[in-house]
Amino acid sequence: MQNTDIAIVILSCDKFKVTWEPCFNHLFNSWPDCSYPVYLLNNFISSEDERLKDLLVGEDLNWSDTLKKGLSKIKEKRVFFIFDDSFITRFNLEEVKLIFKITIENDLDSVALRKRVFDSGKRFNEKIYKINPTAKYRNSLFLNLIKKDLLLSLLKSGENAWQFEKDGNKRNEKFDFYSVYNSKLVTYEHGIVKGKWLPKTYSYLKNNGYLLNGNPFENHSKFKMFTMKIYTIIFHIVHKFTHLLK
Repeated sequence: MQNTDIAIVILSCDKFKVTWEPCFNHLFNSWPDCSYPVYLLNNFISSEDERLKDLLVGEDLNWSDTLKKGLSKIKEKRVFFIFDDSFITRFNLEEVKLIFKITIENDLDSVALRKRVFDSGKRFNEKIYKINPTAKYRNSLFLNLIKKDLLLSLLKSGENAWQFEKDGNKRNEKFDFYSVYNSKLVTYEHGIVKGKWLPKTYSYLKNNGYLLNGNPFENHSKFKMFTMKIYTIIFHIVHKFTHLLK
């Protein structure tokens, strides 16, 4: 498998610059011998990091068109996506590389390396399964290895990320999307939800020496964290119930 087959892209924008240093460091500390090119989707501000390449797409008009601009600057055939506020603490590198190899050798359209909660589908092999065509959020890009040209065909001008996951999901039903069985291929700390830091992750970064200078984001309150926890519990119960009925 040649490195020209896959690119790693960190989805971001200049507003989230405060996350860049910890995101980059966590990625390369968890994958020190990474041989794939790593790109940052940014607007005007350079990362000033020699370990990756700036895409510098200019003004952020909307999520879909900005991503299209970035992808047009990448020559690799497949893209593996990481979010700027996902601070990766560990890759199961042997398994990740194997999934990449399986994807290339079988010319698969999309393989999610994050286990989907309460999902079902048709077994492909002992490592991955084909996600049902009508499953929700099967086109989510986080930790997804996807064909670049396929993604470009699914992106609709003017859509935001939420619209892409919802409406774009209907556009991809004729393609075969896959997911891993293993829920521990990649472990990470999630940073920002709805424009505010998760306090636990913010403290984690500060305790690890990140100054987070110029941070434009507040922390979620304890009450908000409590309500989000309750929402998550209810969400999982509802989705578990609906999958049992299928």
